[in-house]
Amino acid sequence: MTTLQTFENSPAAMFAASLIELQKSYDARISRLEEELEDMRDAMDLRAAVAAKPDMLPQDIVERLVIVRENPVRVFREFRGLSQVALSRKSGVRQTMLSEIEAGKKRGSVTTLKALADALDVDLDDLV
Repeated sequence: MTTLQTFENSPAAMFAASLIELQKSYDARISRLEEELEDMRDAMDLRAAVAAKPDMLPQDIVERLVIVRENPVRVFREFRGLSQVALSRKSGVRQTMLSEIEAGKKRGSVTTLKALADALDVDLDDLV
């Protein structure tokens, strides 16, 4: 038996080989964790960008406004999670008037629409 063969089968060599495999496994795990950390940072950056631009609307809301052409007062009211009664109280616009505006029976004065826009935290232009 040569010295090399004796070393390859020695406990020290087997221990060294297992340490090398363990290091490879550790390096692969670290690499995966670094990728996950980068993904998390990207998600946090996206959340921060969306939070910094409160005027960004979800796609379904944009579709309701632009494609379906639903009444914008109703769309923004529902988007804000308000009932007609709650929006009426918040804006000072009578609930019956609000109902008629949402149904398209009345257009609403500039003053009325401005009060609704302020209560919905949107520009007046978004409602006309």
